[in-house]
Amino acid sequence: EFNILKEYWLLDIYKKENLLYDLYGRDKTPYDPFHINDVEPFVRKDGSKIVLLSLRNQSSLIAFDLEKEKIIWKIERASFRQHDIDILSASKDAIDISIFDNNTYKYLTPKSKGNKVVTMKNLPVSVKNEPILIADQNSHKKFQLEEINFNQLEQRYRPKTPTQGLLDYDIENETVMIEETDYGRLFEFDIKEGKVIWQYVNKNSKNNIPYLISWSRKLKKLPGDLNKESFKSCKI
Repeated sequence: EFNILKEYWLLDIYKKENLLYDLYGRDKTPYDPFHINDVEPFVRKDGSKIVLLSLRNQSSLIAFDLEKEKIIWKIERASFRQHDIDILSASKDAIDISIFDNNTYKYLTPKSKGNKVVTMKNLPVSVKNEPILIADQNSHKKFQLEEINFNQLEQRYRPKTPTQGLLDYDIENETVMIEETDYGRLFEFDIKEGKVIWQYVNKNSKNNIPYLISWSRKLKKLPGDLNKESFKSCKI
């Protein structure tokens, strides 16, 4: 049972921010325009809260102030049907983020053209007079958009999950752990060396198809009550 404190309707938010053109300025009324792939919470220094939203079907990302009920910024043209959004680091007035880009151009017949990782820096966490639209090369450059792709890997090792997927960016070691959700694969990639450090495929025998993986996370320290007996059947 959940204790719901407040509800927010994205349609009302878009109307208030004069963004309905993004939804209805097309030949047909869009299906599932607010499909949310991820919600990332952030608490500012003063204790107030914002959330980062990954909107798949718009290929856009939004920072929303929960208390003022206003959009802080909206990122467009940085990814195609992206999934996971994470906060890498934060200062008093800004955050750095990472985005898992499915890079899928057409969802009805989904096929990724190769997953990517997108990072952006110094994004504001406070509301200005109007939402900041980050949608052209100049604004992408201002917020230091960078892409990490996996083109240097052999074709069979390049991630290509079309509809899901996430990442865990390790800034200290300059690696990214990628969950290739639709194909049941998890691996860690050395950004500088351009190579896979390790990989795990979720299957119970070598010749079987892999099982789905969902929302994996990398732990720096294992829980003290971890039951090691549960991992006896695991093989390297």
